[in-house]
Parts: sequence; C-alpha cells; structure tokens
Amino acid sequence: MTIPPPPEPVEPSDRFSLEDLSRLTGLRARTIRFYIQEGVVERPHGIRRGAWYTGQHLEQLLAIRRRQAAGLSLEAIREMAHRSADEVAAPPVRRRPGDIEVWSHVVLAEGLELRIEPGRAGLSPEQLRRLAMECLQVADRIRSGKESS
Repeated sequence: MTIPPPPEPVEPSDRFSLEDLSRLTGLRARTIRFYIQEGVVERPHGIRRGAWYTGQHLEQLLAIRRRQAAGLSLEAIREMAHRSADEVAAPPVRRRPGDIEVWSHVVLAEGLELRIEPGRAGLSPEQLRRLAMECLQVADRIRSGKESS
C-alpha cells in the first residue's frame, strides 16, 4: 500500500499588522513602536495605517523577549541588534511558563509529527521545508519496508 504524497506546505502569512504582532508576542503595540523608535526592531514596510510587518519583525520581537528574560538590558539588546549575526553570542535561553515561542509543526503521517523551533534550530524556511520533505520520504520508505540497511 502506497501512501499518497502530502499536500504542498502552506506558507503562513508573511504580513502582520501591529495588532497581530502584539497578539503573537504578548507585547503592547506601544512597546513595539518604542522598540522601533529605539532602533531595536526594524521599521515596518509601508506607512501609517498601511504599514505591515514580516516574520523578521516577529523574530526580532521574540528575540528581545528572550534576551530580556535572560537578564539583558534594552541597551545591551540594542547593541546586539546592530551587530552582525556572527558577532552576537546568544545568551542562554531559560524557558519559563508563559514564554512565547513560535514552532513549526509538520504532520508527517497519522501519529507521526515533527516539531521544530526554526530560530533555535538555525533553519531557514527553505531548509525547514527540505527537512520535512526528507523526513516524509524516510518515513514512507520505512513503512513500505524499502529502507536501506
């Protein structure tokens, strides 16, 4: 019995309103605007009521929350935001009840799922998609008994 191929992955909306970001991060809109004004978060695309935000903005805001939870001051976070990714040593992440994380949840088959936090895993959306597809193929081979030893 062959399992039908999975549907193409559906991309989440890459456009967020200020209200969306506020809901997803637990930060007040006023706080998000402050972070933008302080240069800790990039400016939105568009202007005024037509302004919109991307996954990059969401990741920046979640990184701020993680760094604050690790005890860093806003000044230190601002400094880190202006350095290249290679220069920034991420502080240890202490997860606590109530922390907000964005996870990708890929259903490979009934009873078989893959959960990944792409930021901590260091995966781009394309790499995540590739990993999911390869996991699907491996699971299919194993279930069909055609796995290589």
